[in-house]
Amino acid sequence: MRRIPALVPAAVDPREAALIAFAVRVLAEPSGISDDDVAGLRAHGWSDRVIADVVGVVALNLLTGRIRQVELARRLRLEKSTVSRLVTNLAGRGWVHRETADGDGRGVLLVLTDAGATAAARQADARRDRLTALLDRVPDDQRAAVVRALQMLAEASVEPS
Repeated sequence: MRRIPALVPAAVDPREAALIAFAVRVLAEPSGISDDDVAGLRAHGWSDRVIADVVGVVALNLLTGRIRQVELARRLRLEKSTVSRLVTNLAGRGWVHRETADGDGRGVLLVLTDAGATAAARQADARRDRLTALLDRVPDDQRAAVVRALQMLAEASVEPS
């Protein structure tokens, strides 16, 4: 698995660093995720459930209330069948439900539930707390550069209109 040095400071536990780097890659370049990446996480002791949860959390955070399932697949750059399994997992947790898309009997509209919005908010809070803790480990003279790199990555991950 590739490390993203600006986002994963050397002081971070290698196991946690692998999971953080994977989450960043799922967000920034999901089509580049390979079986080797998953095997690398397993080698660090992460279960398939945790790995699936990382992908699910990224997908959940991309949902903004309502989105067509094919659009979620496009944004994640994943195959429709992969997104279908992911959505089944999210629906099983009560975080989304499926509706028939208006004007298209075959289209699937995903709707974020109140429980899903709560889960997304919890994940956002946990992510913020974790990033804050990580940034606290970065030497003061390098922290601004790391924050700029994070901002650039966030901006780069937004799909052009």
